[in-house]
Amino acid sequence: MAEASISVDQLSVDQFRCPVCLDLLKDPVTIPCGHNYCMVCINGFWHQKDQKGVYSCPLCRDTVTPRPVLRKNNMLAEVVEKLKKAEVQAASPAHCSTRLRRELKEEQMKSQQRIQEKQKKVQELKQTVNTIKPSTQTAVEDSEMIFTEMISSMEKRCSEVTELIRTQEKAELSRAERLLEQLEQEIADLQRRVTELEQLSHTHDHLLF
Repeated sequence: MAEASISVDQLSVDQFRCPVCLDLLKDPVTIPCGHNYCMVCINGFWHQKDQKGVYSCPLCRDTVTPRPVLRKNNMLAEVVEKLKKAEVQAASPAHCSTRLRRELKEEQMKSQQRIQEKQKKVQELKQTVNTIKPSTQTAVEDSEMIFTEMISSMEKRCSEVTELIRTQEKAELSRAERLLEQLEQEIADLQRRVTELEQLSHTHDHLLF
């Protein structure tokens, strides 16, 4: 018999949503046709069918009578809980990394703006100095030196902020990648477990017949 195999990429959270409420399964139950629902959702759907005494699946319309006794599918509930945790953990590093990059980018932009303001002042000062007598040349040179040092200092700060952004981003992305690999492995393990349980269920059904 060919082995059932589902890759991590094929695994979708939508597979574990209730077809009635469209949320992740809560207290999941499996009805005779094999489809899964929230305990509350399928019971509410079937309560409307009590008068006729024929109960159907909202998805495939497969009917059954009498009304089945439903029990929580603990294995499926465990898979859904793992997926919920995986979604939260996978989202967190990316959010932190985005916020950090945004804050550092804002600081970089502020530093660049201050540099431009200083450069503008230098140009204005040069224009003013050009109208003054040659005796002011020494004062001009001193002023240019001061502003040049200030610009150099601001450019150095801008460079440091840029390097910090790259370093922090690299660290956050590395951490996110490690976490993603871990989550993908956990999901793959869970999927294999679900597949094995399905195979065991089919084998058990064949043995009964």
